[in-house]
Amino acid sequence: MPLLSIEPIKKNVMLGLWQIEASPSDLLVSYPQLASIVPSGMKAPNRILERLAVAALVTEMTGIACPSITHQPNGAPLLDGYHIGVSHTRGYASVVLSRDCEVAVDIEYRTNRVERIVSKFIRPDEQSESLDRVLLNWCAKETVYKLLNAENLQYFDMKVVPYELKQRGHFSVENLKRPCRVEVAYRITPDYTLTYSCLS
Repeated sequence: MPLLSIEPIKKNVMLGLWQIEASPSDLLVSYPQLASIVPSGMKAPNRILERLAVAALVTEMTGIACPSITHQPNGAPLLDGYHIGVSHTRGYASVVLSRDCEVAVDIEYRTNRVERIVSKFIRPDEQSESLDRVLLNWCAKETVYKLLNAENLQYFDMKVVPYELKQRGHFSVENLKRPCRVEVAYRITPDYTLTYSCLS
C-alpha cells in the first residue's frame, strides 16, 4: 500500500505521507473515481501521478471520495472545508490538513545537488555545515513561504534560528520583514527531509 502514514500532529491538524510507486493506471485501479481530476491537457506521466497520489492521500485523510483541490493564483492549494498544504518530491507526496489553522508542508528527496546553490538561499549567519542542515534550511523556508504566502517572502527575508540537529525536532524561522517567528517541525530520513508548520 503506497499510504505510509496519517497522523495527528496537533489538535485538528493531520499530516499524511504517501509513497509514489505505482503508475497512474495502477493507482486508478484502487481509486477509479479520481480519473475525473486529471485535466485533459495534462500529459506528463509524472505530473499525473503526483496529482493522483495527492488526491488519494486526501481521500484517505478525509473520506472525501473525489477531493476537488484547486489553486489560488499564486499556486497555493485550496480544499473546501479545510486549510491544506501539499508537497511532493521524487517518490513521495505529503499533505497537511486542518479545519482550524493555516498549514504548510515541504518534502525534498535527499540529494547533495542542493549544496551547489547554498549561497542563493542560506544566509551567512545561518548553520550550513552539513547536508542535513542545508536541506532543512531549504525545506523550512519553503514551508514558511507557503504558510505566509501573502507576504511574498524571499529566501533572505527568512532566517533559521540556531538549533540542535536531531532526526526529528523543531526550530524557529524568523520572518525578518515583520519581524516575527514561525515554529517549524522537521523529520530527517535516509530518503527525504520533511518540514511542516501551522498558524493558529
